[in-house]
Amino acid sequence: MADVKCVERALETATNKSVVDVAAADDLVFPHVNSCLAIGCLLADGRALGAHVSMMGVGADDELDPEMQGMLGATALLPMVAPSSITKVIFLGDQGTWKSHVGNIRAMLGKKHGIYYDNTNGDGVDLRVSASGGYLSVCRYTGSKETLVFKTLAEINSWVAGPVKLT
Repeated sequence: MADVKCVERALETATNKSVVDVAAADDLVFPHVNSCLAIGCLLADGRALGAHVSMMGVGADDELDPEMQGMLGATALLPMVAPSSITKVIFLGDQGTWKSHVGNIRAMLGKKHGIYYDNTNGDGVDLRVSASGGYLSVCRYTGSKETLVFKTLAEINSWVAGPVKLT
């Protein structure tokens, strides 16, 4: 089992990308999500897809436009899978920035079951989705790396109306 990191576009390297396709045996990891939006999609075949979206683009696409950036992130996932194959969607991001855009992104991805974790407190967190282990976790990325959320994937079986606040 390997960790496949999904990083924001400004931090991409040869091995870490902002949009990833993760084998069923590997874990999807979004490191240091602060003001960004993490979009994780669980697929019927056990794989996971991820997009790490920042509020601003990179290079020629450097506008501060969360709605556009969120839609670009979701659009990048679509060539990788048919929306009907997405079983659950997990969002993690700052509610003030992303709440009004998550519905459009969710609709683009087929309105599948999922959950939205609100990271408004501003602390950076790491999100790990382990399809093979059957869980997701959200931990602080510094200090004690305290676990804030630990859920089995089976617990995410319907859309949660409204963000779940991380404390």
